[in-house]
Amino acid sequence: MRGLPAAVLCLTFGAALADEGAVVTYGRMSDSDFYKAVSCGAVPGWGCRSTPVRWPHDRARRLSVSVAMKDEGYPAATAARISAAIDHAIRQINGAGADVRLRRHGDEKPADIAVRLFGVPEGRTARGSGIADLEGRSMTAGYVSVDYDAGHTIRRGRILLAADIGERNVESIVLEELTQSLGLLFDIDDTAYRSTSVFAERGDDVTDLSGQDADALRRHYPPSY
Repeated sequence: MRGLPAAVLCLTFGAALADEGAVVTYGRMSDSDFYKAVSCGAVPGWGCRSTPVRWPHDRARRLSVSVAMKDEGYPAATAARISAAIDHAIRQINGAGADVRLRRHGDEKPADIAVRLFGVPEGRTARGSGIADLEGRSMTAGYVSVDYDAGHTIRRGRILLAADIGERNVESIVLEELTQSLGLLFDIDDTAYRSTSVFAERGDDVTDLSGQDADALRRHYPPSY
């Protein structure tokens, strides 16, 4: 995490994980319903599950991303693929037309969004993650946690990537986690989105931020934001 003073950390109000329960829907949603689903967990026709969170305007335009930590023994080939996938995800997000901009920071340096190559395989119990809500839970391919203050303003984002991510899924998983670290925290459990959205709970095939995914990011960070 880059440059957050202790006073800000003391103001931290809560943390949210992006894997706290997918929104179950049935068929394609309107753009508005899709946005509410991924930003606040709302099922179409119902209210929000939680208050949306987002990065403050001044920081959203210059968010740094780095591979802040690589656990000992993490596969070198997987780490290289993840590094390339981060660059790809940054290009996708920066090209979506939203008023948010990411930049790559040097590895093993603090950043607004810190990626950790976590030496725990998918399905194994997470230990030593540094994220209280993840400890003792089953590790998935990727985890996102954002800390936010009482005004629901994000102060830092953390991404953990499992040690055994499949080669064909790396780009999709990294794009999803990085996009969710911007505040679009909810997955969608619906076969209609399996091959069209990075937010699909049961799919890791989408590698471009387009369609309703890009629209949701623009709604969260509109050009006039």
